[in-house]
Amino acid sequence: CPCHGEAVSFDGLLGQVVVIASIWASFLLHYGSQRHLRQLQTWVQQYLDRSQRLVEEARNRRQEASEALQRITHLNRQLALVNERSAILRESAEAAERAKAAFVARVSHELRTPLNMIIGLVGLMVEHPDPYGEPLPSELREDLQIVHRNSQHLLSMINDVLDLSQIEAGRLSLHREPTDLGQIISEAVEAVSPLLDRKGLRLKVRVPGDLPAMPCDHVRIRQVLLNLLSNAVRFTDQGKISIDVQAVDGSVRVSVSDTGPGIPPDRAERIFDPF
Repeated sequence: CPCHGEAVSFDGLLGQVVVIASIWASFLLHYGSQRHLRQLQTWVQQYLDRSQRLVEEARNRRQEASEALQRITHLNRQLALVNERSAILRESAEAAERAKAAFVARVSHELRTPLNMIIGLVGLMVEHPDPYGEPLPSELREDLQIVHRNSQHLLSMINDVLDLSQIEAGRLSLHREPTDLGQIISEAVEAVSPLLDRKGLRLKVRVPGDLPAMPCDHVRIRQVLLNLLSNAVRFTDQGKISIDVQAVDGSVRVSVSDTGPGIPPDRAERIFDPF
């Protein structure tokens, strides 16, 4: 029957379609599963790579921490050695300071004895020249008076020689009392006057007549003036030396100048260094 043949042909065609659809479904399912599998493999590989990097970084950090710990241990040992050496040096410095103080005290005592004899003998020659049978020349008596005054000044410095250690420690004590600054300048000028005459230098002193008594340390100020004047005479070959005293705002300024070569600018900052 023709109708029956058409039905068989339609059923066969439908079966082929189902088979083809099944094949495509299987293919698509397989393709999708393979794609997801590849993505999963990529993610797993990325995770493994990242984990490997983290492990390497952790290993490097551990190595750096170990090296840092070794350096810290080494620095601690060095610090301990430095502390031990510092303690030894401190003890040595303290021993040297004690030895210096003892040396200064001993030397000051040994110098004071002969200097007292010189002061006594020169004072006797100045005040009582009669035992020599004839009066001393006036120039000689003036020189002896200068020697006597400077010897007394030297004795006062020797008596204060222990203050050197106090100067180094910044604890120098000054004995302030009302002092005639003009008298101190006169004493300093008389001490260097023989040197001025020998070199033919002129001296100009300007001191106000109404200068009040100033509270200061007589010995220290005289010592400063003697140092300034001695250096001025020493380094001035011709010309003059000037001492100028001015009252400024309740204080007194004493300036010593000369016509010598002066102080080079590159050495000006060193003038207050010790010695």
